[in-house]
Amino acid sequence: MQHSDGTVSQFYNVGLPALKGLAVDEDTGDFVVIDTCPGAGQCKLVCYAMKGGYVQWKATSLSQTRLLNFLYNDPDSFMAMLASEIAAIEKKNQKKKIKTIIRWHDAGDFFSPEYLDKAYELARKFPNVDFYAYTKLAGVAKGAKPANFIINFSMGALPSQEKQIDYSQVK
Repeated sequence: MQHSDGTVSQFYNVGLPALKGLAVDEDTGDFVVIDTCPGAGQCKLVCYAMKGGYVQWKATSLSQTRLLNFLYNDPDSFMAMLASEIAAIEKKNQKKKIKTIIRWHDAGDFFSPEYLDKAYELARKFPNVDFYAYTKLAGVAKGAKPANFIINFSMGALPSQEKQIDYSQVK
């Protein structure tokens, strides 16, 4: 996780490759292309994560690809690693009276129901930490979630997703 530098609150980010990611299935040795933004529509044309430092710097794209591979092949260990990092950060920040905030995906989205469930499970383990994400998936935006997890529906989704959203009811 990467973090901001705040005095009242400190933001951390869990990032994935934008639009598509490549993983190697460790059981079969096969390459797997993962649609990391399954609800992306017209936003694909102007995706900020497909430009600049996300693709310009090899370390950024490699880091996101490694995280995706870890998540794909061993989601329980991935979440355990995040839980360990969050616990250490929360302990340190509580001593300084700093609020810990975790953002899921400055690029990418919840690409599977299992992944979303694990993110929510992690949030429930840390009720004093705030979690948030942007999504282009109507089911994610409208679904039940832990009280400390804010989901924002993001413009530029597929029309089939946007049609399901009542913008007066969904953030």
